[in-house]
Amino acid sequence: STPIKSSAASDVYKRQGRKIRMFTENEEEVEFYGQIDEVKRQVSEDKFWHIHKSYLVNKNYIAFFQASQMYLTNGVELPISRSYKEEIQKRLLDERVGKR
Repeated sequence: STPIKSSAASDVYKRQGRKIRMFTENEEEVEFYGQIDEVKRQVSEDKFWHIHKSYLVNKNYIAFFQASQMYLTNGVELPISRSYKEEIQKRLLDERVGKR
């Protein structure tokens, strides 16, 4: 089990096979062996949203989403799986309502 180090500065965790790639806000990449569920348990569920079986995304970097795609503030486009879409819609609505 690899401890997650700079999760506060991360915007995306991506699973690739047996490895996890962590992308930081200043475009650095860190790669380590692990499972996305293991990462999910170590980071704040309020801050990181599971949008696809291979992706955890820092909600602070979400610009918007359409249909089955999420767009980050840096222009990156990520897929949203059908199984997570309803939860993401609800969370985004809750976030917007909470900011009023």
